Amino acid sequence: MTVSEYQAGVIRGVGAVLAHTVSAMPEERLDWHPSADAQSKSRSALDLISECITVNRECAARLRGETPPPRGEGRPFSNGQEAQTQVQESANDLAASVAALDEEGWNRIHTLPFGPIPATMLVQITTGNMQYHFGQINFIQTLYGDMEFHLPPTLFSK
Repeated sequence: MTVSEYQAGVIRGVGAVLAHTVSAMPEERLDWHPSADAQSKSRSALDLISECITVNRECAARLRGETPPPRGEGRPFSNGQEAQTQVQESANDLAASVAALDEEGWNRIHTLPFGPIPATMLVQITTGNMQYHFGQINFIQTLYGDMEFHLPPTLFSK
């Protein structure tokens, strides 16, 4: 197994965990914004998923040498089921782009709005972003009383 194949598998797995977490939430909680006061800038689970989808798609395009699609207004989905599907599809697309990287691709520098970044860091950011938002969604779940740590049963099968 190559490093590219390994990292692609990690990305697909993280996408599956993130999608499963959404499936474990009641529909009425998916767009719930936990807040301490009226000035809170908290985000809902669907807001976090939307960000992951956008970042995954942008980074997959960059890794393929393409111009990322323009950012749209609002969310790319209309309900929890579509969010699950699209976050997994975006992770799979990113994983395919990573699996196709050769040594030159891993060493390529990408220019982002905040500056140049090597492909290695771009891949780490996307993976970390999904893992970070999985944790945030898990915390949102605890705030409304769901104390179960939701992992897909397929995570532990070969």
